[in-house]
Amino acid sequence: MLFVASEGKSRLIDLETKAVQRTCATTHIERRGLTYCASLKTVIAHQARGCTSFFSPHTQQPVQRSFTMEPIMCSACTADGVFLIGGTAEGNIYVWNILTGQLYHLVRAHRRCVTEITISSDQSLLVTASEDSVCKTWSLVSLVARGSKTVAPCSFFHGHTLTVNTCSFMESGFMVVTGSADRTCRIFNALTGQQQLVITLDDAPTTVRPSPGDEMLLIGSAKGSLFFVDLYGNASEKKFPISLQGRNESVIERKSFGDGHSGAILFIWFDPARVGYAIVGSENGALLWWSTSTQAVHSEAFPRFSGGVLSMCYVPRDSLTAVLWPCVGLMKHPLDPSTTDYIISSLPHEGSAEEKKPVAAGPRRRCRESDGGGDFGDRDTKLRAEDKNDRDCCVSAIRRQREKNDELESLRDQLKVKLQMLTDLQGNGRGRGRSKIEQ
Repeated sequence: MLFVASEGKSRLIDLETKAVQRTCATTHIERRGLTYCASLKTVIAHQARGCTSFFSPHTQQPVQRSFTMEPIMCSACTADGVFLIGGTAEGNIYVWNILTGQLYHLVRAHRRCVTEITISSDQSLLVTASEDSVCKTWSLVSLVARGSKTVAPCSFFHGHTLTVNTCSFMESGFMVVTGSADRTCRIFNALTGQQQLVITLDDAPTTVRPSPGDEMLLIGSAKGSLFFVDLYGNASEKKFPISLQGRNESVIERKSFGDGHSGAILFIWFDPARVGYAIVGSENGALLWWSTSTQAVHSEAFPRFSGGVLSMCYVPRDSLTAVLWPCVGLMKHPLDPSTTDYIISSLPHEGSAEEKKPVAAGPRRRCRESDGGGDFGDRDTKLRAEDKNDRDCCVSAIRRQREKNDELESLRDQLKVKLQMLTDLQGNGRGRGRSKIEQ
């Protein structure tokens, strides 16, 4: 299935039956503003004005909506669906825990807009592409680790001279394919940042994807052309790790045509259910199946979308039968674990042998307990216990504040005494100097 975003609305379409499963109302979505979350079985759509919505195949309305500090231009989700990494127009990247909504890190990654984010197949590295013509490699462990103050990239790639429009990890190894407005595609090693291969094209690439097995690159351009690049002239020359020495220099180009792609290529996906075929979507609303063996259009995947397309995202079919998991909102500010206090408390529930589960309170030290559905007497008892705990917390906080104030007062008095002593010493020194001059 595909989640296709257009201006004003988005659709969840079934590629097998060519039917629309859901229609959702959305605002403007950027080209890389859609990503699928495997843990929640939802599509995360980053819309205009910093609005992030979670769409489920089960409901027409979003199951959760959050507002971020900056509009997210592109995003990527880890394979387990636990962490979400988003890039902004200011060059920042945000790292969220989707299950808790906590913002782990806010990193100043680039000087200009982040255009795309890709994650390696082993979930160890992350590469960001930007309009500043630089690609940076990050350790995913350092990005999702709590408590680390600073996060630095592992390597840099400065091979392009203009905006890097797209990037994608190859399936095996740590090779990354990039496409830039300088009309070149380059392959570099994410660990070292060293360039391995340069492919010159007749148009600026907007999307690039390696085929399963990394034998071929499928590149989409800004004018709707498709480029098929055979990385190995002979299948026997393929080695592990990937060696690009035996690459076939011929690049097969399929230009745009009237009934096909006449706008920028937005989406390329190799469906594992149809080996040897790739689905390609463009801005003009065309969605076609292409054969990688004949490098020609096979069939129409879905009737053309009137009004064009903004973004596309692949959605697994099992999300239709999956249980709808609850979503939490994304936090705007990162939490500092060194300054956050937690108190765990439990209150026995009268009339039951079981006890309530402990509830963790936030930095204000407020101890709360969810209503268990008992009678009003139990609720009153809980409320009185909560009020008593709140009063105790407030009293302890006031006591700590007074102790700090007293300590500051004593330090100020000590500083006053020292300053007075220094003033007296300076005055005595001047008086002695004058007496010597008069003598």
